[in-house]
Amino acid sequence: MTWTVTWEPTAVNATVRFLEEHPDILSDVFAATDLLTEDPKPPSSTPWGTSHRRLRVGRRRILYRIDDAHRTLHIEHVGFTA
Repeated sequence: MTWTVTWEPTAVNATVRFLEEHPDILSDVFAATDLLTEDPKPPSSTPWGTSHRRLRVGRRRILYRIDDAHRTLHIEHVGFTA
């Protein structure tokens, strides 16, 4: 069974800025979040607290919250890695 991905407003705002600056990188971010629908805890992700995980896509970092009860992933932040 697949999961649903929901983008929070702050993450949407960050991706809009990336769209203006680096549209090619943004397609990688969307592809990575699409893959999360099949496996919300891929080996390439890292736990961040009890219900959050971080996923790196190139130099981008995606922070998302897992809602097991509703099988929903909430994309909360997209940003640069250091």
